[in-house]
This record gives sequence, structure tokens and C-alpha cells, in this order.
Amino acid sequence: MADLHGCSEKLFPIQGMDFDLITFCGDLHNLGHIDQARHVAEALAGLGPPVLIVPGNMDSKEIVPDLWNTAGLRMIHRSSYRHGDYGFIGIGGMGYFHTDEDVCDSLIRTYRKISRCSYNITLTHQSQRDEKYKKYLIFIIQIFNIRCRSDPCCALQPTLQVFYH
Repeated sequence: MADLHGCSEKLFPIQGMDFDLITFCGDLHNLGHIDQARHVAEALAGLGPPVLIVPGNMDSKEIVPDLWNTAGLRMIHRSSYRHGDYGFIGIGGMGYFHTDEDVCDSLIRTYRKISRCSYNITLTHQSQRDEKYKKYLIFIIQIFNIRCRSDPCCALQPTLQVFYH
């Protein structure tokens, strides 16, 4: 899922469905007021299963980390998450980066936590058409390949990459 842009009513068609996990690829909000942001975050969390989320360019970094945590969403920007035999790495949208080195260091650190998962999934907000993100995605694949040369148990690249913008 992605790009609700503050419209919680877009969640109505999936209410009551049975999911093990929900992934959300950014733009939950639309740079709106915190009360509107709180409403849509709580609506997404209220669907039931754990929600892994990465921020998009419309998700204000001044409010979303605390807001999402309070609502019960699990932000995985520059971090990882294990769900059974599935490992997830998250990279948020524009405005959430510092330096390339900082991003690359965090990806290496987070990959280690999921390296033994059978399935490795990358969640991003930007697509591969975005040049900066293409560089990060290539780096992610290189991380997987470097780790695989020394560890025959890991996959050669992410099993799946999920993005939307």
C-alpha cells in the first residue's frame, strides 16, 4: 500500500480482511495538520496486523516518527524488521536522508539483522526511475552480493522490492 495522502476512507475496502502483515511505502499524509495525520495513522494501525511503513516525501519528518510510534505503526526507515522467515529493509522518501555514506552505513548495519532470512524484501517510497534511489537500490543489491560471497546461506539479491510514488 502507499499514497493515501491523508485519505483514511481509502482503507474502507480492506477493513475486515485477514492479513499477516501490511507494508506501506510512504505518503500516508499530505503535509497536513497533526490531527489529520493522527487520524489516518490510527486508521491504518487499526486494520489489525502489524504495519511496516517507510516515510514518503509528504510525510513530515518533524511529526511522523513519534506519531507513527504512538499509533502503533512500525517505521523501518534505515532499519530492518523480521517477520518469520521474511526480512524487510526500509528506505524512506525525499527529505529523510543525510549523506550517501550515512545511508549506506545504515543499510549495511540493518542488512546484518535479516541476512539469514529466506526472503529479503526492500521497502522504498521512490521508484527505480529516481536516480538517487536507483543508486541506493544498486547499493542494496551490492550489500546482498557482498554478504553472499562470505555466507552461502543468504540470497544473492532482495527477493522482492516494493515501492510506490
